[in-house]
Amino acid sequence: MNKGLITGIVFATASLLVGCSAAKPMRIEVSSPAATAFRAKYTFGQDTGTIATEAKSHGGASLEFPAQDGSVEVSKERPAEELQVRVFEGAKTVVDVKSPAGEKGLRASRTRGHWSTEKLD
Repeated sequence: MNKGLITGIVFATASLLVGCSAAKPMRIEVSSPAATAFRAKYTFGQDTGTIATEAKSHGGASLEFPAQDGSVEVSKERPAEELQVRVFEGAKTVVDVKSPAGEKGLRASRTRGHWSTEKLD
């Protein structure tokens, strides 16, 4: 199977899943000025999991869910690097926070539709 066909199937499936939900789609993007390895542990409604990947300045890494309460914890493999986490609900930016050099990472949480962030110890 070619890459374009696989991408199209994944996009079509994601569009159907989001279309079935009454909530606006929520997208979490992680980016970095330099390639930065990180791990993201998330729980939103019934969706839960962990991904380990690399953030880049262009394209970054992103996760998409129907908007619902939960949290994502983003920890850097190398705390000396910087990460930026943005959360969108539909087209609206609801979180835009950086984890500067020297910090382990951050947690973004949504409770009753309201967002909060905190740095990780």
